[in-house]
Amino acid sequence: METALAKTSQPRQVVFLTMLLFLWVSGSEAIKYSMPEETESGYLVANLAKDLGVRVGELAARGAQIHHRGNKDLLQLDVETGNLFLKEKLDREVLCGAAEPCVLYFQIILKNPVQFFQTELQLTDINDHSPEFLDTEMLLTIPESAQPGAMFPLKAAQDSDIGSNAVQNYTVSPNLHFHVVTHSRSDGRKYPELVLDRALDREEQPELTLILTALDGGTPRRSGMTMVHIEIVDINDNAPQFVQSLYEVQVPENIPLDALLVTVFARDLDAGIYGNIAYSVFQGDGDSQPFVIDEITGEIRLSKKLDFEVTPFYTMEIAATDGGGLSGKCTVAVQVLDVNDHAPELTISTLSSPIPENSPESVVAVFGVFDPDSGDNGRMVCSIQNELPFLLKSTFENYYTLATERPLDRESKAEYNITITVSDMGTPRLTTQHTITVQVSDINDNAPVFTQTSYTLFVRENNSPGLHIGTISATDSDSGSNAHITYSLLPPQDPRLALASLISINADNGQLFALRALDYETLQAFEFHVGVTDGGSPALSSQALVHLVVLDDNDNAPFVLYPMQNASAPCTELLPRAAEPGYLVTKVVAVDSDSGQNAWLSFQLLKATEPGLFSVWAHNGEVRTTRLLSERDVPKHRLLLLVKDNGDPPRSASVTLQVLLVDGFSQPYLPLPEVALDPTRDEDNLTLYLVIALASVSSLFLLSVLLFVGVRLCRRARAASLGGCSVPEGHFPGHLVDVSGMGTLSQSYQYEVLMVPTRYSVLEESESGSFVAHLAKDLGLGSGELAARSAWVVSDYDRQQLMLDPETGDLLLRERLDREELCGSVDPCVLPFQVFLERPVQFFQGELLVQDINDNSPEFPDKELLLKIPENSQPGTLLPLNLAQDLDVGSNGLQQYTISPNSYFHVLTQNYSEGKKYPELVQDRALDREEQAELSLTLTALDGGSPQRSGTALVRILIMDINDNAPEFVNSPYEVQILESSPPDSPILTVLARDADAGNFGRVSYGLLQASDEIQKTFSINEVTGEIRLKKELDFEKIKSYRVEIEATDGGGLSGKGAVVIEVVDVNDNAPELTISSLTSSVPENAPETVVAIILVRDRDSGENGKMICCISDHVPFILKSSYKNFYTLVTESPLDRESRAEYNITITVSDLGTPRLTTQHTITVQVSDINDNAPAFTQLSYTMFVRENNSPALHIGTISATDSDSGSNAHITYSLLPPQDPQLALASLVSINADNGQLFALRALDYEALQGFEFHVGAKDGGSPALSSQALVRLVVLDDNDNSPFVLYPLQNTSAPCTELLPRAAEPGYLVTKVVAVDRDSGQNAWLSFQLLKATEPGLFSVWAHNGEVRTTRLLSERDALKHKLLLVVKDNGEPPRSASITLHVVLVDGFSQPYLPLPEVAHDPAQDDGDLLTLYLVIALASVSSLFLLSVLLFVGVRLCRRVKATSLGSCSVPESHFPGHLVGVSETGTGTLSQSYQYEVCLTGDSGIGEFQFLKPMVPNLMVQDPEREVKESPHCRDSFVFS
Repeated sequence: METALAKTSQPRQVVFLTMLLFLWVSGSEAIKYSMPEETESGYLVANLAKDLGVRVGELAARGAQIHHRGNKDLLQLDVETGNLFLKEKLDREVLCGAAEPCVLYFQIILKNPVQFFQTELQLTDINDHSPEFLDTEMLLTIPESAQPGAMFPLKAAQDSDIGSNAVQNYTVSPNLHFHVVTHSRSDGRKYPELVLDRALDREEQPELTLILTALDGGTPRRSGMTMVHIEIVDINDNAPQFVQSLYEVQVPENIPLDALLVTVFARDLDAGIYGNIAYSVFQGDGDSQPFVIDEITGEIRLSKKLDFEVTPFYTMEIAATDGGGLSGKCTVAVQVLDVNDHAPELTISTLSSPIPENSPESVVAVFGVFDPDSGDNGRMVCSIQNELPFLLKSTFENYYTLATERPLDRESKAEYNITITVSDMGTPRLTTQHTITVQVSDINDNAPVFTQTSYTLFVRENNSPGLHIGTISATDSDSGSNAHITYSLLPPQDPRLALASLISINADNGQLFALRALDYETLQAFEFHVGVTDGGSPALSSQALVHLVVLDDNDNAPFVLYPMQNASAPCTELLPRAAEPGYLVTKVVAVDSDSGQNAWLSFQLLKATEPGLFSVWAHNGEVRTTRLLSERDVPKHRLLLLVKDNGDPPRSASVTLQVLLVDGFSQPYLPLPEVALDPTRDEDNLTLYLVIALASVSSLFLLSVLLFVGVRLCRRARAASLGGCSVPEGHFPGHLVDVSGMGTLSQSYQYEVLMVPTRYSVLEESESGSFVAHLAKDLGLGSGELAARSAWVVSDYDRQQLMLDPETGDLLLRERLDREELCGSVDPCVLPFQVFLERPVQFFQGELLVQDINDNSPEFPDKELLLKIPENSQPGTLLPLNLAQDLDVGSNGLQQYTISPNSYFHVLTQNYSEGKKYPELVQDRALDREEQAELSLTLTALDGGSPQRSGTALVRILIMDINDNAPEFVNSPYEVQILESSPPDSPILTVLARDADAGNFGRVSYGLLQASDEIQKTFSINEVTGEIRLKKELDFEKIKSYRVEIEATDGGGLSGKGAVVIEVVDVNDNAPELTISSLTSSVPENAPETVVAIILVRDRDSGENGKMICCISDHVPFILKSSYKNFYTLVTESPLDRESRAEYNITITVSDLGTPRLTTQHTITVQVSDINDNAPAFTQLSYTMFVRENNSPALHIGTISATDSDSGSNAHITYSLLPPQDPQLALASLVSINADNGQLFALRALDYEALQGFEFHVGAKDGGSPALSSQALVRLVVLDDNDNSPFVLYPLQNTSAPCTELLPRAAEPGYLVTKVVAVDRDSGQNAWLSFQLLKATEPGLFSVWAHNGEVRTTRLLSERDALKHKLLLVVKDNGEPPRSASITLHVVLVDGFSQPYLPLPEVAHDPAQDDGDLLTLYLVIALASVSSLFLLSVLLFVGVRLCRRVKATSLGSCSVPESHFPGHLVGVSETGTGTLSQSYQYEVCLTGDSGIGEFQFLKPMVPNLMVQDPEREVKESPHCRDSFVFS
């Protein structure tokens, strides 16, 4: 942008502020025309030639054009006649919308010279549109409290027509409640308002449907309709009413929790929130109320368990309250039906335990029974188990004594569990059982008894001192100190037995201890007595025999009796040499002081001079020989034997025995004993049998003991389980007592019972220990008689409130009494009690009256009460309040209510049917929520006690709002400015309306009122916050300001109106617009100054934002000239050259002067047309092309290319062959050229041997006028192909007689027989020849050199060689594919040839052949070995070569092609003779990837003239990889 401004001083820039009109402008006044809209296309608007003052033909001659501001052409000019026609039908509403007047602007442009005329066409409106409502149905909500005369705006209809053709009036269908009024807005548009004529009643008619009609003022008149649906919004003008005023229900007291008792139902004629009813318990018994009500459904359910015995009847006040605070009430009476849900209760007043076992009949317990149920459910039967030494005796009215039937024996049974069973007569029967335990005290009437009459104890010898060896146990059937027993050792009967030094006993538990270590070998067993004495008086005792057995331990090693081991000379046994195997040498005799298996001995031979000569029997110690003695056995033998017992751990002793071999010993031979009669084995079997028998007997004994213990335990368990006796429910076994007054007893008892109770009174809260009465005086007893007869007081309750001083006979309070805790609301509060006397048993009935004091203040269940009262509530309305609770009764109870002073309410005290008092609030004057929304009053409850007590609760009164205030805007109208560049969804303004009402009635919702389609598309308002936002982009150039009508509507349907004036502020948001009216895209390169384009620029912004600067790009041969107002012409500055530049891209830049500056660029492309001023030029001066001989006809051999700087037909090139300079060259029969693209083709097959190359010229000519041309030289080279076979010069093959060579028999190896000479017409490697011997009469006699064709002998000739030899040779070139020729050669062996005779080598006379077969065998073996070695070498060589070749290929180095020259190649000279005067060696390197088949001679070698070996060597060169040396 800055760059464009910097160039304003250049001559190509034009500034609108300084531009001047051309002198030829006819005038500045515009030509104006007028016509109605919707005129058909082709309509004649005017004769433009006449109006412009020009001739008819001049418009066509000057290229007259019409330029419209828009992109669409609306008018058409006939340049021949000068008439201006409509091109299409025009719609004013589409072209101008609501703008008035509707003017279309266009310009007339004339060229040669350039001239402009301004023209205007005004379209007049016709009534072609009917009024239309945006919505086919409108919804209007109006509260039924609306007063007549209230106005409700409706949405206006839209009419695209203007003026008198637009909407003029609104009407509504006839009805009793509304009429419509038509109003005008500030912009002249009409909108309707609905006016209320008479009051509405929603309960009478909840909704209305009207038809709203909009009428315009056109001719004919048009109209549009919409449906207005009016919903009448309810106000709270009806209180809920219950279907029944009293609900009565009976429920059993065992009904489960959450059970449905009854459903109350109330109706409210109002709708919505005012018709929603909430149910609640209004007046009840406070916290004791066991019912809850569902506030939505009215279902009353049980929340706590019912108890007929506590409360048999309930009364509740139920309130139904609607959403506006109005309420209705009903009463629910619930009668509780008694069921047998209480089991009898049993209370033990006194219990005596234990009871001496020798005592006579005694009272064990005194108890009372009670059942809270009534009728048969409260009648009871009491019993105890049978077969017990106890009796159950009835005293008076539910009191019983439990006494012994006979003296008890503690040893028979020390404890009795007596179950007292009390059953009622209800259905089903309920039973209560109470078990008391009676202990029987002991006397010492049983002596201690040992568990066994005698005890056998075992102790192992060598025991540690103080070892516990056993326990002696005794029991005593008595208990306590009578059962405490003491153990002692009695003096032994044997005076030699020092018992006190051997054994001690624990006096408390009978444990026996060994005082010192015992020795089985010294003392194996002894007996003694133990005594036991109890702790009774007198003491009783008993005794038991103890037999102590000492068990042996393996503490003695075996002792050898024979042979003696302690003598000075060792024992020597004599053994005759003639002894048989099994000869008894001697017998080792040993003993062990231990007993049992500890004394079982075994013998073992540990060591001997001759290990296999002697053996010892393990069980008897006999030493015997195992084999016959021999002369080699030594005469003296030493044996080492081991004697070991069977203890754990085992002990042993060694025995050394000397045996001396003697001759002639006279002792007779002792045969070996029979193995089957081995006594040791009999002894082993016997031991086994004994062990088995012992285990069997022990197992049987253990099983018997376990069985005995199990039987004893089972009997004891069974006896314990059968020790009680259950009482069937149906009858009363044993000694039963019938307390109903109608039963009978199995035997009769006499009691003295005082049946008339005596009543005493005491004030509640009296201190414990307070005097109640002098009981001894009231009973007529002496002062000491109560103590002598063990008198005590029994109460019917678990807690004993009274106590008796038996010394003074006074009845005292045990604890402080609380009447409310004991009796609740029951009046009077009487507590029954009984006085019990023994010896003889006597009962007295008494009653204690607890008198109330004023110790409880009235209390409200809730410290705060909440009341909701609508502000339209009338004076005199009664509002019940929750009552207070006072635990006191009578005059101390609640008496009246008062309320804190105020100007709106006072309180009345009302009485319930059961005497309870509750308050009602009475309204004194009308309420106004806007004046005072809430009241707080203090409600006081007063009792009648002295001093008077009170309780208070806070009563919060919320005044419920009604919709009696319409919303009002804070400002009206609102004025705001907004930039037209503001993005959509930008906030514009937040409007605020206030409504004095509260809740839903004070909740304001905002909306657009009578908004046109344009305003609804442009703006939106948040119905909650009142924020107005932009919906689409603004355009200052279209609309400069808006007036938006808004309304605020509360929840009750009342509304307020306001307006917002929005002024659009212009910003530079429109870039300049550039229109090309006329454009000449192609300019001849030799033309003088020429008009290229006519340009129109404009900017829709205003002020500085609409001022513009126009310029073009630098360094182009064009200038920009200002013509008329916003029109410019673009002309050439000088003649153009197409070859220098064939095309110009001219950028026209238009910038405005706004902030920020906006720029529009438009690029036009101007082509420079061509003239033929350039000849064609070849890409190369000469071309060289290659073609292989024997090519196919019409083969494409190359392309000749030329270019021409001109364009079009001037650049179209035609190629041709020029006549050759050599007249003998038939060029037309050899080559042809494509005239269009220069492609060359061979017309026939070429032959290298006939024509190796030729030259010719190609010409190129363009298509201009005149035509220009050029030429280029083409050189064509023919490449050789291997199409000729080798030709043999010598020996000739076409003669009638074959060629015969003579070979003397004396020829040495390597003798030159002849030389084959051949040539090849091809060139290069195609002419390289190689020779090969294919077949010979004697295969190993001749060879041919591959590179020169010399045929030589390979060995000496022999007499066995044939005289005539035929050789077949082949000569082959190196072409691809190779070609060859065969040669037949005859060789004749001759004698007497001048060559001297050479004898054969002496190898034929090898003397080794004399050794025929053996040598042959060796030779075969040698041959096989050498062949194998050879084969292995060949394979190894081939493998190495392949590996190297693979490696060379992978490394990219030189490699020999697959078709490399076999053998030794022949170097052929250019003459093609194929012969060499002597042998040469060359070092040759062949590259496998070369495209040329020739090889290069790198290094000549010195001729080798001393070759003796006919074989050729092939060696790898150190200088070139894969190179070879040929020799």
